[in-house]
Amino acid sequence: MLNNRRGNSRVTCISKCFLYHNGSRYSGVLENISISGALVSAGDSLPYVVQVGDSCDLVYCVDGVISPGEYPGTVVRLYSPKIGLQFKLPLTN
Repeated sequence: MLNNRRGNSRVTCISKCFLYHNGSRYSGVLENISISGALVSAGDSLPYVVQVGDSCDLVYCVDGVISPGEYPGTVVRLYSPKIGLQFKLPLTN
């Protein structure tokens, strides 16, 4: 399902994922994703250690297989237990 409320099309994709924050790994559920960010429903403990502006890396799983890369992001929204990430896109010259 596509959702275009924030300017970029978001795809709903209920999938297991991991967030890496300050050297720790937390499991969660990737609720939706776009080219610029993602919404993750995290476990109970993660929202208490994360602050808006913090860096996190997202790794998602498809059919139990971990994706081959980490996607660096910044926490831009935090409403427990959900975390909104904006991806750090590489700058081009």
